[in-house]
Formats: sequence, C-alpha cells, structure tokens
Amino acid sequence: MENFLYGDILYTYTTFKPFIILKKHRDEMEAKRLAEAEYEEFAPMLKPYIKREVRIALRERYADEGLIGYLIRIELQSIREVE
Repeated sequence: MENFLYGDILYTYTTFKPFIILKKHRDEMEAKRLAEAEYEEFAPMLKPYIKREVRIALRERYADEGLIGYLIRIELQSIREVE
C-alpha cells in the first residue's frame, strides 16, 4: 500500500499480483477466442481495478508442442480515499 496526496485529500492505492489468463491451441485464433471468453467472465468484476492489460500471442514458446499460446496479463490496482 502506498499513499499519495491529491489536493487536500489523501488516497491510498494497492497493487495486486497480476491476473493471468493463458490458453493454448493449434490455431492462434482459437487460442485467442478461448482466452477472451475467460476474460469476459471476469471483466465486469475487474473493470474498476484494471490498471493495464497486455495481450500477446506466444508462437515460439509452445512451438515444440505444436501449439500457439495466447496470454492476457491484467495488472490490478485499488485506489481509495483515506479517512
């Protein structure tokens, strides 16, 4: 937890461990669709806390298995006023 002052109001923010979704499939678009579907389940709950998202296809990492991975990494942060 860290604090910062904005005007006369003291706020605190907490950064949480990243939320990661990884799906692997032979077809890149199918891997992406699976990851996006799982993301959509959690999106309404996470929306207010999302600080940054990274979406990337991992073509080389799983090439030995004959698969392509699709990764969604979501950094979460909570900001609230300190009373």
